[in-house]
Amino acid sequence: MSASGKGRIGVFGGSFHPPHKGHVLAAQLFLEKAELDFLFVVPDYQPPHRDLPDGASAEDRYEMARIAFLPLGSRVRVLRTELDRKEPRYTVDTLSEYVRDFPEYEFYLYVGSDLFLSFENWHEFERILSICTLAVLSRNDDEDAVLRKKTELESRFGARVCYLGQSKKISSTEIRKKLRRGVRPAALDTDVYEYIVNRDLYRA
Repeated sequence: MSASGKGRIGVFGGSFHPPHKGHVLAAQLFLEKAELDFLFVVPDYQPPHRDLPDGASAEDRYEMARIAFLPLGSRVRVLRTELDRKEPRYTVDTLSEYVRDFPEYEFYLYVGSDLFLSFENWHEFERILSICTLAVLSRNDDEDAVLRKKTELESRFGARVCYLGQSKKISSTEIRKKLRRGVRPAALDTDVYEYIVNRDLYRA
């Protein structure tokens, strides 16, 4: 619980195309470092800023996320908030909905380091900063840049930023390439990989 007496909910959005061990590790660090009561994992239906590659449907990505994050326990909830709307949605819209529906909680938003470094390009980024704390995990080669950006956002915009530490980068693109070649990627959990095989996903 925070100093304000409120609980804490983290929001972890992404395409999860497919969800891999790096996502699960990031979620685990998010839970621990931000001292979250709950973590909402929110698969995208269709990001407004880019097209998703072929290989798995939105429903398959939801099911894979549900399987991948299951070992983290009941505090982690994979939500259909964006999938059921079946239209592109900005992060600020989904986040504002959660803030409205759960007023007894403070919100934390997970942001990958690459997106964090260009955060001012996000749609209504200042509104996001006003309603939540950002949580960022750096990669091996960008920790200094992330920490500088943290200081900049705090100074210029009064942002609240929770630094989660470092993690090795895992490329979803490379995972999809291996799957298309019939190679099992080490970065996939066994149950997620079995789901992919059984559903014949990501095949050339």
